[in-house]
Amino acid sequence: MKHFDIVAPIYNHLFGNYLPVDRWVELLKLPTSGKLLDAAGGTGRVSIHLTDFVERVFVVDLSSGMLSQTQKKKKMVAIRSNVALLPFMPGSFERIIMVDAFHHVRDQQRTIGDLWRVLKKGGILLIEEPDIKVMGVKFVALLEKILMMRSHFVTREEFIRLFQPFSPHIEIQRENGIMWIQVTKTV
Repeated sequence: MKHFDIVAPIYNHLFGNYLPVDRWVELLKLPTSGKLLDAAGGTGRVSIHLTDFVERVFVVDLSSGMLSQTQKKKKMVAIRSNVALLPFMPGSFERIIMVDAFHHVRDQQRTIGDLWRVLKKGGILLIEEPDIKVMGVKFVALLEKILMMRSHFVTREEFIRLFQPFSPHIEIQRENGIMWIQVTKTV
């Protein structure tokens, strides 16, 4: 997490400009009553734009530096926690997002399991991840390996396999080097 603590003060300036908010609203089927979880949400750079569409936003991240930026924002609750061991009751959230962070988690299957656990029946989990099949993303993956970030980028097929134990309704879209994994908890 040291990488993220170091870049936390400038993170939103580096990555905050690309925000297809209309796309997030569409894929999450917002507005909705209830809570939104921004898993591994860092500074809350995406979820801050969704606060008007839900009752409350919770941002969970391991980086204290990133969360210190989140705490400066209104309508957001910052919680330091591992996304594979979330401190919430089952079915706590109507919507969950994870933006450009899944490749950083160590135990990806356990993370999916815990996100699924805290998602309410009928809820939507939306993961945005770089598409490792795109050449530019392969370069980023190599760079993160050189920086010893222990990233593991997941293919479309691997996402389907990770969610298989839960038998969800899953849709995966690809565009401009990004994968949008939209999962609805039907059971």
